[in-house]
Amino acid sequence: MIFSRNFFSFVCIACSFVLFPICTVYSQTSDTLNTENDSIKAAGIVSPDSLMTSDTSSVSTHPDTTISILNDSLESRLPTDTDSQKVDSTSKLLSADIEPEEDSIIDFNGTWLGISLGWTIGSFELVNQWQQALPDSLSHFSLNDTSFKMADSTVSTYHYSDTSRIKYLIKELPGVYNISVPVSLCLTKISETGKKTLLLSFAYIGKTQKAIITGLTDTLSETVNIKQNLRSVSLSLEGNYSFELPEKYFKVDGVDRSYFTAGISLSSIIVKINNDIDHGGKSIRMDSIRSAVNTVLDDKSAIGAALSFRAGFTTIRALSKKNFVEFGFSYIISRNDYFYSDGHRLKKEWINPGVKDFNKPLNFYTNKIEISVGISRRIPGKE
Repeated sequence: MIFSRNFFSFVCIACSFVLFPICTVYSQTSDTLNTENDSIKAAGIVSPDSLMTSDTSSVSTHPDTTISILNDSLESRLPTDTDSQKVDSTSKLLSADIEPEEDSIIDFNGTWLGISLGWTIGSFELVNQWQQALPDSLSHFSLNDTSFKMADSTVSTYHYSDTSRIKYLIKELPGVYNISVPVSLCLTKISETGKKTLLLSFAYIGKTQKAIITGLTDTLSETVNIKQNLRSVSLSLEGNYSFELPEKYFKVDGVDRSYFTAGISLSSIIVKINNDIDHGGKSIRMDSIRSAVNTVLDDKSAIGAALSFRAGFTTIRALSKKNFVEFGFSYIISRNDYFYSDGHRLKKEWINPGVKDFNKPLNFYTNKIEISVGISRRIPGKE
């Protein structure tokens, strides 16, 4: 009996030694887990289970909120106005690379007013006949190298100029080329079919020959100065029509349109011939020579008419929507006729008495090449 009681006590003590550590471990693990859960809650971290529970309760409890969430998700995927603006701007940039802007396209159709300046060179028979008739020696004035010679005893003061032989010298010949610079006021009408131009033009040609009559011994510088001038002024009214040339047949780099131009003009021509004869010395002999030259050379003028035809090419290039510059190259042939002076129709001897058919009416043809440049501006209200 005593052994049985002692054995039970021993077993109880042994069990207490075995179970105590295990209970301590489990007790510590539970406390640790509780502490960690408290830390997670304090940090605001929600476990997946709680999320699922919360979402389920949210969906089941608040259906409007769920629909709102779905709408927000769909709206975030749909294109917005900002996206549309970005797409439109991108499209405009792409189209700008392919097609020019409307503001950069020049519409030439309309009415334009401008001014042009030309440069012409060619034949002018009136000038040629005048040059052929110019004096080249003393005989032209019915003089010789001893004309009006005076003895030493008469005027001893001017020994050299009164008794020496005289001569005729040309100091300056007229220019070889017949060049004029016409200035025109232009009214232009441009359409899809062509270009019409009305021009009011002014042109001038001038020629001069300078010569002197002097003594061979020119100690006293006694001379007669002779300056002969021919001036021709023309005022023209011209109408042109231009056909646009297709680029596949005729193209000039740097221009917007090219034309073949044909035109006709009617001109009024004024011709004036004058002579400036001067003797600034004191020699009686030279003064007598000046009077003899004056008798032969007289001033005169005439008025005539001309009909001209033009053919050539013109190009235009836009400077802006309201201005363009025009370049032209033309050939012009003219018939000059019906020259009158003091109410009488003139004959060819009027300009050159030595010409073969001097008794025929004064008329002739001229031909010239013209290069022109002009600038025009659109007339307001005619666009």
